[in-house]
Amino acid sequence: MPDLYGFRSDREKWWKRGKVTFTEIRSSAKAHNITGGGWMSFSDTGPKIDNMWTTIATAVHDGRLQTWAKVSPDHGNGVHILVVHNDDFTNEQRVNMW
Repeated sequence: MPDLYGFRSDREKWWKRGKVTFTEIRSSAKAHNITGGGWMSFSDTGPKIDNMWTTIATAVHDGRLQTWAKVSPDHGNGVHILVVHNDDFTNEQRVNMW
């Protein structure tokens, strides 16, 4: 079960100190069972986003990327947001597979 309060307590210590390292974030995330997250990419409407979405959707379907991915519609600004969820950002082999 995720321990949000424990992670928040660690985060407040980092803020007070004014410094944090990735090692500390990874360690705290593992200790408090909060390792899920996602990465985002932005793209203009057109062939570029179509290619990105096809590549990522295929990778999710084939099991090369974890859990799920989604792409936003164009809300009239010509930009899409593509999101891929990752169950465990500390699993470097899985995250760096691309």
